Amino acid sequence: MGEYKQELRSLTKKMRQYNEEALYRLTNDHEQDGHYFYEEVKPYMDAFDQDVAEWSRVCEHWIKEAKPKYIHKKQIETATENLHQVVLQSFYESSRRVRVKEMISANRYILDSILELLQ
Repeated sequence: MGEYKQELRSLTKKMRQYNEEALYRLTNDHEQDGHYFYEEVKPYMDAFDQDVAEWSRVCEHWIKEAKPKYIHKKQIETATENLHQVVLQSFYESSRRVRVKEMISANRYILDSILELLQ
């Protein structure tokens, strides 16, 4: 169980970093030309997709084993979807900033809750 907790802690910190980077991009970067997608967005999203899939898998295993009182499988599924949306939308200036920022806050709450339970 200790190994899973360490892996989950590490992956959750990584998801929090993706979440915060999305907020930074959303507020500071601007949309680029068509090459931007293949040079920046696609490689970043490919790495993110692998990381978030692993995080989701480890979270589900942890939930089955540890049965945390306030974290449930549906919350992990929702957080996974929200993380994917905010990371992708953060690359584009035309994104709805208010909605994306709300998802970022929701993600932050779940990620911080998991980290708190793992301490």
